[in-house]
Amino acid sequence: MKLLIVDDEVRQVKALASVIRKIKPHFAISEAYDGDEAWRLIQESPVDAVITDIRMPVVDGMGLIERINSSYPRIKIALVSGYGEFGYAQKAIRSNVIEYIIKPVSYANIQEILMKFEALHAKERAEERARDLWIERMINRYIHGCIPAEELLQLKELFPFGQPGYIGTLELPSDQDVRQVLNMHLYKSELFRGWQELGMLHVCADNTKPRRILLIQWLRNHRLPANELRNRIRHHLEPHVLAAFPQAVLGISAIRQSIMDELSSAYRESVTALDYHFYLEDPIVFHDSSWDERTSNDHDLRLDSERFVRLIYARDQIGAVHVINGWFDHHQLRLPPAEMKRRFIQFAAVVNEALKPLSPAIQEECQVMKKTEAIENSRTCSELRQRLKQWAAVWIECLETIGQDKNSLIIQRCKEYLDKHYMEELSLEKIAAMFHFNPSYFSNLFKQKTGVNLTDYIINLRIEQAKRKIAASDARVADVSREVGFRNTAYFIKMFKRRTGLSPNRYRQMAGREH
Repeated sequence: MKLLIVDDEVRQVKALASVIRKIKPHFAISEAYDGDEAWRLIQESPVDAVITDIRMPVVDGMGLIERINSSYPRIKIALVSGYGEFGYAQKAIRSNVIEYIIKPVSYANIQEILMKFEALHAKERAEERARDLWIERMINRYIHGCIPAEELLQLKELFPFGQPGYIGTLELPSDQDVRQVLNMHLYKSELFRGWQELGMLHVCADNTKPRRILLIQWLRNHRLPANELRNRIRHHLEPHVLAAFPQAVLGISAIRQSIMDELSSAYRESVTALDYHFYLEDPIVFHDSSWDERTSNDHDLRLDSERFVRLIYARDQIGAVHVINGWFDHHQLRLPPAEMKRRFIQFAAVVNEALKPLSPAIQEECQVMKKTEAIENSRTCSELRQRLKQWAAVWIECLETIGQDKNSLIIQRCKEYLDKHYMEELSLEKIAAMFHFNPSYFSNLFKQKTGVNLTDYIINLRIEQAKRKIAASDARVADVSREVGFRNTAYFIKMFKRRTGLSPNRYRQMAGREH
């Protein structure tokens, strides 16, 4: 809470300020020594409350109160006087003074004044928040074409229809809370002060997006050339809004002759401008009407995913990067950002299908790309371009690693086959034939690459599957044995106990499912 103490006796001001700071250390206290100085301070930075003496040179206490009531009626005032004259008390009551105290001021007097200030301030803040939320809901309904007729009439009483202006949509960084910003009333103080020099400003939340703020600006001088007007808007915004939120992005609509009458279409323009930050990478983006006219030819602008995959297989990183750069250089600004991302998501799906059979390493990288969030959350074109280049480099590195040992790739494919077919009738001869190897050679190769012979690998795989089934169900041991590929239950129990140290039934008990 901001409090101003005014008295022509410096010692009185200092003493009162010292006591208040002890009682309310969170108060921001300023001092003035006559009514004229106090009025200048209030104009420079409005306060919430004033404690003022009556008898002062230049402008006395009553003169200051009259000025405050005329221009800042919401400021709370307590009057301190060395005189107990009834006339002063009457005048103070008529001037909406909340407390009239005769000097000397006691500690109890100060506490009482501060409690009244805080109670009234809290009440007004609550009323103001409720009113702001009511107006915010009406504006959002109006923008989206679902406002009732009576609310529209109320809106027309609150705001000037028929006057020129624009709307801006400000998207805050992910670590900023819109409601907290608005509740702190930053938009009524330093944050948007520079903006208000252009004309009347109204600020509220965009209820359709959690991190967006709507800024409706009515312009005093809208007859300036468009470029000069944009420069003025940018000049007023950058030192204030964007300095407070360095990662924020602001989309601004075209200037409208009657911003309130055209608020819905202007809002859509501001959101489009916000989206085009993806290409322009400027924190302030003004809507360009040419964006609305752009269309794309699917054949001319399609992403050549097959060529890209061939370059990855050929381990041609320079060629892959060249293709990526070509895509972005050719498509930039030709497609709406959402459509651009949609094309890359389709491209990702094609690359995923082409590369995922190679190995787990490739498959893992493909899964990263398959997650569309990675593309959708790219804030800029440069960020998405760099991400694709990084993925290309990782894929090629994986292929080079695989290429250094083709037999490792064959064994990996064998393991992938066994993971899917472990429950079937399997033999060394059958599997070796699938990969065109002599059984003896393949057996030695498998053990060399995995550290275990093929038969043991299959048994281990089946036992792991059996453990999961036994722990998760009440199925009979014999049934589980058949399901995982053992044809002999006694042999299954023997192998199970050898690898786990427990019989199947005991293992189930230990897993918490007593048979």
